[in-house]
Parts: sequence; structure tokens; C-alpha cells
Amino acid sequence: MLGPECFQKPPGFSSGSCVAGSVQELGGLEVYDKGCEDTKPVVAALKSKGVTAIGAAGFCWGGMVVVKLASCSDIQAAVLLHPGPISDHEINAVKVPVAILGAENDNYFSPEQLKKCGELLSSKPEVRNSEGMIDLKLADKVAAAGFLVVVPDLLYGDYYDIDNPKFDRASWLAAHGADKGCEDTKPIIAALKSKGVTAIGAAGFCWGVVKLASCSDIQAAVLLHPGPISDHEINAVKVPVAILGAENDNYFSPEQLKKCGELLSSKPEVYPGVAHGWTVRYNVEDESAVKSAQEAHEDMLNWFTKHIK
Repeated sequence: MLGPECFQKPPGFSSGSCVAGSVQELGGLEVYDKGCEDTKPVVAALKSKGVTAIGAAGFCWGGMVVVKLASCSDIQAAVLLHPGPISDHEINAVKVPVAILGAENDNYFSPEQLKKCGELLSSKPEVRNSEGMIDLKLADKVAAAGFLVVVPDLLYGDYYDIDNPKFDRASWLAAHGADKGCEDTKPIIAALKSKGVTAIGAAGFCWGVVKLASCSDIQAAVLLHPGPISDHEINAVKVPVAILGAENDNYFSPEQLKKCGELLSSKPEVYPGVAHGWTVRYNVEDESAVKSAQEAHEDMLNWFTKHIK
């Protein structure tokens, strides 16, 4: 079953499309429009050019095509994004690693169907809601202001499973300490500097950044609704730091924010009526929540513009 969402904003492969790449003939095809069998000459053409590993991504109907392609040895990995209907037989025939990215509110392939596919594949599908991409949209906003933005996955895909009552919280916290996050960030900073970047700012939400601000690897930092920070960590800070805190934060209160500000000789910004996580974990339908988050985003951007741009 196909709905109106499947037909909105067609890809537009013509030369006039506003895309970074260009349309080329590959394997005798210019337009991909028939499915799995017509994809195989493209795969063969790529291999003839020396490509040794191929992945395929499919959106909606394309997900139905890609799952069939994943049942042969032509590709090495696949991603299905909000796929159309897929049968158990098609899933059972898969021979390569497959990730399934689904929507929370999908009338054509529900979270329950995604879960069943995950059980058959022995992998956990990723179900995204409209709030799940706020982090990356914020990165895009900063990039649009003229910055090069990098968002590292310092958890390496091992995310806290809040829905699992048996999740080992203690082991997870031990595996993902702030010290490790700081050390894992340093190679990224080195890589940026090797590309000619001369000034680097770091933003940390809850768990991140204060330890990084104690070395000379970065030039400025912003802490947004931080987790617990000791006086020792604050006293070790060597770069300009802005602290954006929530009025109703059970993890880092306005009193603690004030104390940090005294140690840093700067005034933290306390946003009224918001709670921990308000800058990236808010209801996008709530105008007040969106406004508060956007104000914090602008303050963060202004800090970086002042100290590193």
C-alpha cells in the first residue's frame, strides 16, 4: 500500500536539480525505476570500476526493492528507511547486514511490524519520532552560520535502552564515562586541525565537554543543561565557557549553576520554565518549548561566533 507521503518531493534526477552531484549513465541506466533486476547492471558496472563493497539504501518502495537485493550476494549491506510492506519470506531470505529505520507514526509499516522484522533479522530496528533528529538539525543550524560542524557518536551506537527494564545501567555508565568521551574526542580534533582548522569550539549536552575545556585542544565551550560537575573540574577549565541551564533541573540546579559561574567569573544563563534536556529533547509541537530551545541555540551560536569565528 502506498500513501501520499510516498509521492511527495520526487527525487528529480534532471540536470536542473538542486543537488551537489550529477546524473550519469551507469550500467545502461540513467533513471532507477523498475526495481531489483534493473539494479543489478548498476551493481555490475560499479564492480567493473573496481568497487569491491556496495551498500544499498531504499526509501519506501525502494526499501521493498533493496530487501530483495539483500537476498543475493550483489551487495554487502543495506538500509531500509520507512519501507513499504515486506513479507516474512523476504526478510528470511536476507543474506547481508540490514538496518531498518522506521517512523513512529507510519500507517504503512508500523513499529510493531518493524519489531517483527527485527526479530527475524536478530537486530533491533531504529524507530524515529519527529524529535529524534533535533540534534542534527541543530548542527545544521550552526553550520548554516558558517561553521564546520562535526557530531561524533561517542557512544558508538551503544545507546541507553530506556524501555528495557533489565538494562544494566551501572555497566553502561561505567563503559561511557566522561573521561573516555574526552579522550575519544581528541583524535577528531587532531583530524580537524590536520585539515587546517585553527579554532575549535565544543558544545556538550548533559554528559559532555567540561573535561575537554581543561586542555588546550579547544578554544571555547558551551555547556547546555550539564550533568554533575565538580568544583575541581570547573577550576581546571582553561577556555571561555558558557553555561546554559534550566530553571527546573533535577541534575544541575540553578544554585549549582550560580556556584559554577562564581568559579568561572562568568554568569550562567538560566532559562525560565524549562527542564533538563530542553535544548534538544523538546516537543516540536509546543511553541513555548521550541522558543526556549531556539533562544538557547542562538546564545550558543553567539558564544562561538564571539570566541572562535
